[in-house]
Amino acid sequence: MTIERPFYKIYLSYRWKGEERSGLPSHPQYELGQRQLSGSSSLFSFVSFEPIAKLKEWANRLCYFKIGVSWGGFESLITVNAMEAEKGDRKPSVVRLYVGLENPKDLIADLDRAWGEV
Repeated sequence: MTIERPFYKIYLSYRWKGEERSGLPSHPQYELGQRQLSGSSSLFSFVSFEPIAKLKEWANRLCYFKIGVSWGGFESLITVNAMEAEKGDRKPSVVRLYVGLENPKDLIADLDRAWGEV
């Protein structure tokens, strides 16, 4: 990824520590969450400027995450979709992760391993 610490690592690290919900007082950004969020879940997205072909290859190499969309399932899922270009030639993509019931350490390792392969 083009960011130093991908958002998924931050989210899944908090989940692994039992602090997965910004709505819980134990979360380090609880106060911020109370001001800015109306709720929380295990579904989140991030924007990437990596080539969409590379992102899709990354997603295809994942073992724990399956490609697809769902609401309320137990398995971890991922989708990669193109967005409209903003200015210039930069074409963003949105990566959507639905985190299931698997061990967060395993999910982080899976995401990192697959990224290292592309």
